Amino acid sequence: MKNGFTLVELLAVISIIMLLGIVTTLSVSKILNDSKKKLNNNQIQIIKDAASVWTLENPTEVHPEGYCTEINLGKLREAGLLTDVKNYETLKDYGDNDIRIIIHNEIDGYTFEILTGEEYRDCSYLTA
Repeated sequence: MKNGFTLVELLAVISIIMLLGIVTTLSVSKILNDSKKKLNNNQIQIIKDAASVWTLENPTEVHPEGYCTEINLGKLREAGLLTDVKNYETLKDYGDNDIRIIIHNEIDGYTFEILTGEEYRDCSYLTA
């Protein structure tokens, strides 16, 4: 009877453990990335909800039907509708001018478009 394991048996066990570690790491990484995307989508919905409240509370600042109005996070923060707004992909807080909200005043109500970074949308056009 021999005591211990052979080199081949040890290498096989180490290979299996490494393979399990790689699969686990990839799975956890995918779960974390999916969670960050969901958090960002939820954050966008919170911003849209805050913009909706701002629109109802400030009807004189919204352009008439057929036009759009642009505001930023600073306006929503000034109104007390938002506090911390975090980019969950970079884990940094958004500044007042990092996100712009385009409020489209349409026949059947308002729609909200969220622009981040260098995205540009001319808000002087007539949509009707």
